[in-house]
Amino acid sequence: MTWSKKDKRELKRASIVDLYRLYTGPGKSRPKFSAIAYSLGISAGTVVSALKAAGIETKPRSAHINWDAQPLGLMVDAELGEKLGLSGETVRLQRVARGIERYKPPKPPKPSWDELPLGKVPDQLIAEKLGVSIQVVQSARRARGIPSLLGHGGRRNGGQKMVQLMKVA
Repeated sequence: MTWSKKDKRELKRASIVDLYRLYTGPGKSRPKFSAIAYSLGISAGTVVSALKAAGIETKPRSAHINWDAQPLGLMVDAELGEKLGLSGETVRLQRVARGIERYKPPKPPKPSWDELPLGKVPDQLIAEKLGVSIQVVQSARRARGIPSLLGHGGRRNGGQKMVQLMKVA
């Protein structure tokens, strides 16, 4: 038996629709058309055409979302995209179209340097506690004219104070 072009087209269309219905069973989200296309070795456009011909809605996922009700700019685009089942790029495009700036995480509060034990505790410990680099702590201490716990020079000048601290600890 030979198959006509029309028969082959109908068979392909039926396979696409069957596979789509298999992927969209109860409790399952709508699959990407590209996933169906890949599994059948055809283009996503062919999948969309077959689904439209079968009367199945083929709007993109993002068309079903009320974008004005989404927290655009209040979280990272990729995170919101993951929650919505979309790409971060799709979310970014919607955010930009509405003139909303990207999410910027809040900066940690600036430390009150005058209340910290600068020069009394090693700079490294203060830096670790604040989550900043040791250079930031050193700059703040030097700006206030406070010598380091090790005194002037540290190891370059013998580091005697460090040796004494190590013996005590």
